[in-house]
Amino acid sequence: MIDFADSSYILSGIRKQELIDFLHDCNNQKRNIFVLCDTNTIEYCLPLFQTLFPQTKSASVYCIQSGEAYKTIETATAFWKFLLQQQADKHTVIVNLGGGVITDLGGFAASLFKRGVDFIHVPTTLLAMVDAAIGGKNGVNIDGFKNQSGSIVIPRYVYIDTEFLKSLPHVEKVNGYAEMIKHALVADKLFYKSLSEQRNFEALQIIEKAIAIKQSIVASDPYEINERKLLNFGHTIAHALESMYHLQRQNISHGKAVAVGIIVESYLSCKMGFISEAALNEITGFVQSLFKFDDKDFNVEKLLPFMMADKKNKQGQLRFTLLESIGKGVVDIPVPIAMIEDAFHWFSKQNPGYGI
Repeated sequence: MIDFADSSYILSGIRKQELIDFLHDCNNQKRNIFVLCDTNTIEYCLPLFQTLFPQTKSASVYCIQSGEAYKTIETATAFWKFLLQQQADKHTVIVNLGGGVITDLGGFAASLFKRGVDFIHVPTTLLAMVDAAIGGKNGVNIDGFKNQSGSIVIPRYVYIDTEFLKSLPHVEKVNGYAEMIKHALVADKLFYKSLSEQRNFEALQIIEKAIAIKQSIVASDPYEINERKLLNFGHTIAHALESMYHLQRQNISHGKAVAVGIIVESYLSCKMGFISEAALNEITGFVQSLFKFDDKDFNVEKLLPFMMADKKNKQGQLRFTLLESIGKGVVDIPVPIAMIEDAFHWFSKQNPGYGI
């Protein structure tokens, strides 16, 4: 039985030796090691990873195209076929080296191959370090709809190393910051204050705090029956935006989509009588100082089908995670479509921020 309250599988800094020992044992036991990466991480991250963990230099590497468009069952199937061709067995270990697409897809593939093999997440983006790689959620998109098929399985290890962030573009660091802001808004007012004042994208202490918040929520509700839904704040809108952009063959980063979601869903929180206008203005100003929203005229009619596919919905009713206050979220709040339309109309009139 997996103990979701046990965070010992998350390694960083001085605990690197645990992963070294595990990989060394894998080699001694002749367990096959496979590294899943994408066209970015094979160039910028794989050499560093193999330097940190020379036990993986002989591992088979499977590379996919980078980007959310490739987080599909077709990509997973191609990977499974590769594993079969390489005679991977039940004792295989899969290392997922990359951002959220790689950890989502790789965890999904590993959790189903041979009905489950060991896997290790090595997140190389800030967003993956603080969110995607933590908590055991794995999945793929179906026809552009986000995370419609997946599993909840904890990896054998997650290895956090800020060295990987040195090759990460600034825009990707800001994208990860959006997820940390979300963590703080739903669970920790003091952490939110710290994030708004410091804006240190690479500090391990801040990363570990964000991980601790998510881990605490996951431990209380691993299978998202209640409290874990807090982590979906901003994501009803975000996932719908990503799906809409995908079908239009355009791109929007997950971080920017979450930023839009945070602002719009904070507005809904205000209109539903939870947070004050002062709190709404505080949140909006902070997020707009990090992100520039060039396309602000979103078509709610186009977004609605994607929002209706959100897993929080019940009996055809749109349900949101909203803010009761800064630092405290509330789940399963029904929101009328007219109010969502009003929220986007309000958003379209906001001045664009500066930043990315």
